[in-house]
Amino acid sequence: MFVHKSLNTAFATVAGYIHPAVMQTYDQIPRHIRGQVLRNLRHSRNKSLEEIARLLTVTRQVVSKWELGKSDIPLDNLLRILAYLEFTDEQFYSEAKRVAEFQGTTFSLSGPTWHDGFPEDLTPFRAENSEMSPYAEQGELVFFDKTRRPKPMEGCVVRLKSGEIRLRRFVSQKDQTYFFAVLNPDKTELVQSDQVDFVARIALRGDR
Repeated sequence: MFVHKSLNTAFATVAGYIHPAVMQTYDQIPRHIRGQVLRNLRHSRNKSLEEIARLLTVTRQVVSKWELGKSDIPLDNLLRILAYLEFTDEQFYSEAKRVAEFQGTTFSLSGPTWHDGFPEDLTPFRAENSEMSPYAEQGELVFFDKTRRPKPMEGCVVRLKSGEIRLRRFVSQKDQTYFFAVLNPDKTELVQSDQVDFVARIALRGDR
């Protein structure tokens, strides 16, 4: 069940652990349907593209591409938007079915839509600085799963072979180089692959 909490409450921006099976369920919805549903829900709350972009610290153009079905909405970002707009994941799936029927498209959902309880297999890390604020504030806990790789623009934990751990947004990996985004100051960070121990997707943020 989707967790409703204010944006200042623990877990608010992600609202729960994204279980791999949930990812599979989400991926069954066609991309253009996801985008149209996001647009419909945003309009129903009278929110602008700029407001959603500020919430996620992305550009207006990125949100527009999601809504037009030109690029995928990372599931953690979608959940943050749903929490902000005060919709449940069940309402998202219901609207997706309605939009699909209207467009003459069919799809079926199988598998769970949520994972209840706190998963003990996640590893905690406390943000040591404000480099990724407001995505992760200094002193805030984030939890990650070393077996999960981030998608572009998803938050991640980067562990270097030197033992240093950094919070970043994953941008891409080309040849032998990782590209990460830093928010404060706004910049792109390049790290050679042979310096990296692992890059893990952030599944949850906030205290237990």
